[in-house]
Amino acid sequence: MISYYGVPINWPDASHFGTLCILDEVEKNTSDEEQMLIKRFGHILELTLELVASNHQLENKNSELNKAISTIKTITGIVPLCAWCHTNIKDKSGEWIRIEEYFEDHTNAHFSHGMCDSCKTTFKKKIPDT
Repeated sequence: MISYYGVPINWPDASHFGTLCILDEVEKNTSDEEQMLIKRFGHILELTLELVASNHQLENKNSELNKAISTIKTITGIVPLCAWCHTNIKDKSGEWIRIEEYFEDHTNAHFSHGMCDSCKTTFKKKIPDT
């Protein structure tokens, strides 16, 4: 190798990828036009590397999102709740089941029970003073 002209090629994070160069076995000076052309090719390569890196990041994000989506269960449409007791829901087979069972079968939610202030007041009124 007698003649050489090269431009560095970097990844989007500025780490070194390689060098785009012209090698020749005869001595010659690289013209301004050749230098400009190699620099443009180098720029195109760096833009391509940006696309490769962006696609890799998108693939990773899509994989994460698909994993998240696969764990989500949703309830859509009209949920047939008993208008009287508000504790039973009619399932697809037409059977009335407890709301807790319905939600645990159709979502990843689990129930915990407590007593709201309104029910506490009602409950206390029904219990005689001791």
